Amino acid sequence: MSSRTTETLVIPAVKAAPSPDEILIPLFTGMWAMQAVATAARLGIADLLAAGPRTPEDIAAEAGTHPRATSRLLRALGNLRLASPVAGGRRRSPAAVSS
Repeated sequence: MSSRTTETLVIPAVKAAPSPDEILIPLFTGMWAMQAVATAARLGIADLLAAGPRTPEDIAAEAGTHPRATSRLLRALGNLRLASPVAGGRRRSPAAVSS
């Protein structure tokens, strides 16, 4: 008696070609993320947050920027997990690296 082993072959599913949105959206959002990080580095935001939570107004006064624009930059950094909202302001996230 011979024993035969049967193998199961799995054929991978064929993926459809990506849509233009699937190609372009990561390119655009990657550019925006890079600009936010570069701006934060140029302004020294990580250094300003290193001492502890600060409000956007405090950061703007020290960095010489507009308070509302600074608030938008901090929100963008929050979406990238580089700054976190806390009671009384924002703090630097562990992922943020000071330049």
